[in-house]
This record gives sequence, C-alpha cells and structure tokens, in this order.
Amino acid sequence: MFKIFFKTAFRNLVRNRVNTGINLLSLTIGLTVSIVIFTLIKYQYTFDHYHENADRVYRVNYIEKTNWGTNYASETPEPLHKVLREDYPQIEAVSRTIGPLETRIFIEEAKFDEGNALFVDENYFKMFDQEWLRGNPKDAFSDPQAIILTESAATRFFGDKDPMGETLDFARRAKGVVRGIIKDPRYNTNLPYSLLGNIAMMPKVQEFYVRNNWGITSVGTTWVMLPETVEPQALANQFSEIIVDNIGEEASETLSFELGPLKSLHTDSRYSGLNYTIPENSIYGLIIIGLIILITCTINFVNLSTAQVLKRSQEVGIKKIIGCAKHHLSNQFFFELFLITLTSTFFSLWIAEVLLNGINTSLSIISIDLRLELSSVIFALALAVIITLLAGLYPVGMLVKFKPLEVIGSKFTQVRGSKAVVRNSLLTVQFIVAQILVITVLIFNSQFSYIKDKDLGYNTEDILTFGNFVPGGYRVNGDLLNSAKAQLLESPYIEAASFGTGGPNAINPWNTTLIDVESEERNEVDCDYKHVDIDYKELFDLKVIAGSWFNEANYQGGIQKVLITEMVIEKLGWESPEAAIGKRVNVNGISQDAIVIGVLADFHSDNLRNEIKPSVFEGDFEGYNQGFVKIKDGYYSEAVQHLDKVSARMNADFVPNYRVFTDEIAIDYTVDQTLFNFINFAAIIAIMIGCLGLYSLIAFVAQQKTKELGIRKVVGASTNNLVLMLSSNYAWLILLATIIAVPFGYLGTQEWLDSFAYHINVGPGIFVISFLVTAVISFLSVSYRAFRAANANPIKALRYE
Repeated sequence: MFKIFFKTAFRNLVRNRVNTGINLLSLTIGLTVSIVIFTLIKYQYTFDHYHENADRVYRVNYIEKTNWGTNYASETPEPLHKVLREDYPQIEAVSRTIGPLETRIFIEEAKFDEGNALFVDENYFKMFDQEWLRGNPKDAFSDPQAIILTESAATRFFGDKDPMGETLDFARRAKGVVRGIIKDPRYNTNLPYSLLGNIAMMPKVQEFYVRNNWGITSVGTTWVMLPETVEPQALANQFSEIIVDNIGEEASETLSFELGPLKSLHTDSRYSGLNYTIPENSIYGLIIIGLIILITCTINFVNLSTAQVLKRSQEVGIKKIIGCAKHHLSNQFFFELFLITLTSTFFSLWIAEVLLNGINTSLSIISIDLRLELSSVIFALALAVIITLLAGLYPVGMLVKFKPLEVIGSKFTQVRGSKAVVRNSLLTVQFIVAQILVITVLIFNSQFSYIKDKDLGYNTEDILTFGNFVPGGYRVNGDLLNSAKAQLLESPYIEAASFGTGGPNAINPWNTTLIDVESEERNEVDCDYKHVDIDYKELFDLKVIAGSWFNEANYQGGIQKVLITEMVIEKLGWESPEAAIGKRVNVNGISQDAIVIGVLADFHSDNLRNEIKPSVFEGDFEGYNQGFVKIKDGYYSEAVQHLDKVSARMNADFVPNYRVFTDEIAIDYTVDQTLFNFINFAAIIAIMIGCLGLYSLIAFVAQQKTKELGIRKVVGASTNNLVLMLSSNYAWLILLATIIAVPFGYLGTQEWLDSFAYHINVGPGIFVISFLVTAVISFLSVSYRAFRAANANPIKALRYE
C-alpha cells in the first residue's frame, strides 16, 4: 500500500510541477524563517542554563534607592564576599569575580590586546562548568599566579607551541603562569571570557578594582551557590545586617542586597548584561513576524491544494465509483502533502544553518553564536506535521464529499458560491499580513532615518576613537598627555585631539551621584560621569550656556572644578544655569567641595531609547582610557598612519584599536537594524508568496472559465475587457486587506516606536504608499496570466471539456 501511495504521489507532484514548485518554495521560506526565529529565542532564554549547578547559583545584586529612583547594580563592594564566607555557613560556596576586563598582555616581545580577561577564585570552578583539555581544576588555582586559557586564546597567543607553564605579563604589572587549557565557553553566558586568571593577581593588574571599601563598587561581582534546602529570599533578607554592621543604620534604609538566579540574569532588564539582551518587544516582534510568514505560507498551501483537488475531481469520482474507500483517498492526499512539507523541511534546515551563520557574522560585534541543535530539528518536524494537517483538512473534506456523477460530468466548479468565498477570504488574509509587514518596513525605515539625522547635541562626524596610549595607569601624566596631543596635531590630516574616560555617548559609561551639599535636605541626582582634558569641548563641539569651560589651572590641583548639564539643574531644582555657577557639590562621595564653574546644554549621552541623562564633567587626569582625533574629511588612512607613528613613540606597548565614532554610536542599534533587515526580507517574501498564490489562483479560475472566456471573445469582448474581468475582484481584495491591515500595522509598530524616548510620528502617507506598493506588485503578477487566458484561441476554448 505504501509503495502505491508513494508512486501515485510522485506522479501527481511531477504532473503538477508548477504548483508543487510554488508550494515547495513558499513552505521552505516559511519553515526557514520559523526555525531561525525559534533558534534565536531559544538562545536568548537559555543563557547559562547548561551549567550543572545553574539552578543553585545566584548573583548578589546591589540595590540603592535614591530621590531620583532606584539604581540596580550587579557589582558589589569588595569586602562583601569575605563576610559571606565567614558569617553565613549555610551558603555552600562563595565566589568573587572581576571582569571581564580589557588588558594588554605581553609574551616576551609579542603584545596582545585582550578584551575578555576574567579573574576568579577557586570556588568559581564549583559553580560554573568548563571542559578541561589540559590541567586539573582541583589544584590549578593553588598557584596564586595561575592562568587558565581557552583553546582559542592558547592558539592565538602561542600557535602550535605548548602553552603549559608559559608566562603572560599583564600590562607589565603582573605575571601569570598557564596552568590549564579549557574549551571555549559558549557565547550565551553572562560571564564571557577568553582566559581565567587567579583573582589574587588583581591588586597588581589593576589595584583600582580591589579597594577594600564598603562605599565603592567597581567591576567585582559576588556569586553564591546554595544548598537546595536554603530559600534564596529568606537568606537575602538577612543581608540587611551586613549593611547595618559595615555601612550604618541609616544606609540600610536605602541600600539592600538581592539574590538573582543565574538562569534569569540575562533577561532581567533592571541590570545591564555583559552580552547583548534582545529587548522583549523585539522578541515579540520576531514571533509575530514568524507567525505571519508561516500563516501566509500555510494559506498559500491550502489554496493551491484546494485548487489541485478540484482539478482532480474527475479522477476522484471514478475512483469512488469503482469502490475506493474515503480513507484511502484522504490518506493518499495527506501523503502527497506530507511529502511536500517533509522536502521543504529538509531544505529549510539546510538554509537555516546558512542564515544563522550569516547572522552570527553580521552581529559579531555583540558576540552571538546561533546554531542548529536537536531542538530546532524537532521543532521543524513538528511544524511540518502541523502544516500538513492544517493544509489538508479543508481540501480533503471537499474531496471525500464529491458526488461521483456530478464531478464526472464536469459540473463541479468553485468559481462562485461559498467555496469561492473561503478561497478569497484566505487570499485576503495573505495580503493583510503582507500589508502589515510593508507598513512595518516603511515605519522602521522612517525611524532609522530619524535616528541618523537626529542632532545629538554634539559633533559626531570625522572622529576616530582609540584606546589611550599615554602611559600612566589610573592617573595619566599631564606633560606626557600634552606631548602626545602636540605630536598628533603635527599631521595636516588631524584637526583636533582629546583624551578622557569615553565620548559623550560612552558604551560603558561611568556613573556617579552628585549631591547639593548646600541644601538642607539630601538633594542628589544620578549622573553620567566623565573625566576629560581641556580640548574635549572643542573636539565634540559641546555648548557652554553659562559660566566657562575648564582652563589650565583646573588641571594643576586645588579645589576641584566641575561642569554640569542643564538636566542637573532641573533635577536639583536650581533656579537657572547662571544661578548654578559657584555652587558647591559632592561628586562620587569624594569631591566634598567641588565647585560648579559652567553649565553645558543637554546632549544625548545614551541611545534614543532613553531620555537625556544628567552629566557631570571633571577636569583632571584621572581614569583616562580613550583618545579621540578629529580627522580631515577623506583622509582616514593618512591620519591612522600618523597615529601609529605617534603611539609607537609614546608607548611601544600600545596595540592599535581604532574605531570610527559614528560606528560606536551605531552599536546601540545593531539588533534593531538587523531586525529591520529581517522585516524587509519578510515583507518581500510575504508579498512574493501572496503573488505566487494569486498567480496560481488566476490560472485556476481561467481554467474553470475556459468556455466562458471563449464565448465572450466570440461575441466581441476585447482582451482588455477580459483581463479586467479576471483581475478586478482581486484589486478590491487588496484594498480590503489594506483597510484591515492599517490598524494592526499602526498598533504593532507603535509598540516598537514607544520603546524609543525620541521617535517619529506616523502619518497617513505611509499607509497610502503601502497600498500602492502591494497593489502594483499584485497587478503585475495577475495581469500576465490573465492576459494569456484572454488571448487564448476561442475555438479551442469552446471545444474545451
């Protein structure tokens, strides 16, 4: 029986190869898109789930309530881990990690810039799994200088040479010894790394990160692993005692600790992660797009399958007369449909793998690693079965209800009546979802144009950014800095140079609390915090609206001078920018008597999703980690060559790492841009699938009306009249689809637009354009087949049976 089913199915599919090809193409596209979206969502929600003890590992989070809101931080004071070890025996293990950090590594004369150096203690290996290739996890960290390299880092540093026992020098400050090699960690982790160093080396590598002070949090993170019998919330409630004992009773009213489960850290929007988190509204958008494409493909499959059943009505009638059972007819038809979906599934899995690799490459800047796994294959096969059932129920229902004598006499059609309504309704749904996608594309494009053209409040053009090559560690030598700038400006291709702790839009900004010490109440505001040199304002063209910018005397010591932005004045309730000049403020809990000497116009220190944030600038030489040069337009390579020469003279250990400043800004919109490209692709696919289905249905209708077209032509109907007759109904369907799609398209995209604090206003023009685009494309696909039918020989049409 199976052999007969297969042979009959193969013959039918080959005989109707045009419909078969259209079905294979549309289903392959729909399944491919669905598999890619499923893989992406699964990746997003399984960060660190692969660790054996993931259910028992928690990160200690630091929460601070202030007048301006609540601040959530994943970094904790350095002494915390010691207290947890000593005073809380119910905790099975406590681990302290610092990083991942950017550092420079020297191996003899070779130098490397390393961006993922993670420093850990021995308990880290109890909580987080690694696949060891060399070394022993139980005793590797008995050496305080131990370094564990990933497989890729070992190859990058040492090539084919055996790395075990080799020495790595961290920024010429601390030496470590390789004691193990492990497999590269997965990308979907909240602690990415390329090497693990013993945290005991940290005081020499960067003493700033291990200050034994309860009032300072830097980049250190505290982790705990709990027995199954310990309730996390009950334990976290006890941590208030730590604050009272070490910071004070008053502090316990505003500060608290929380235990964040490892498995949910990545999607906890309160905390910024080390790996990019796709916003929830983007996830919902992807799911909707996947459903739209899948529904479009399935509807197309149903419509074409229905037309195919009608074309085979006489075959079915004869089989019924000779005694063929209904279940055999339905099984045969379902088997043919399943062959198509199974073939599409095979192709879609292959194409999905290619697409996922492409997505990994395009999103390499945020370190993503999407790949097909067994779950993706199971998902694809389950979809294939569901689509087969959905696509087969209606046409098979028609097939088993055929009346043999009626279909043999060619009296069975589906051009008018309730059956035609079903087919046209399905076609309308296809164009509704296509219109929604077209509307989405137009709105996305308008928003990205708005982002591109938006005045951010500072200059962004022709600026190159690079790691600070001026020696000095945490505090830069002013004379060396001025010497470096003088040498940079010797080039005719460099117009300005400056150094500081990041640009106005720093990707990893410093934050601080600014307190009005002259107010009777504790009046404070959370600020973006920058240390900058004297040329920073000129390079970025920041606007001083009151007071003045820093002068040379500010960098010679004495009372600290600061500049603030307008937003600080608004948050603190001061009268005006002019009234702020001379005010005393506390910055970062250290500068008790800092004086406000100037006020800057507000600017966007973050992407356009967020409201403008207050900023405070200090004019000193502390913490510089980035340099900037303004390049003469069109002379990028010449400027870089000069930068290389100056950096080699200033710091032979400097490893160049140049970035165009506008590219750094664009990083914030990488996933949105990728989503936009994906929607573009989905809209094209949806329209294409709809037009393919429309083309096939026009062919079916033309076949059903063969004699009618011949008679009309004999009695004088023109070709244009016949083309209009065949296609006019579908123009009304597209108009109806647009009317229905407009509110859905508007509401759906408005949700995405609302995720931006600054966005476009959607006007009616977008909806008119979407209708015209879809109508023109659809008309072109219909006209060709209608024109062929209208030009057929009327004599042959009249003899058609």
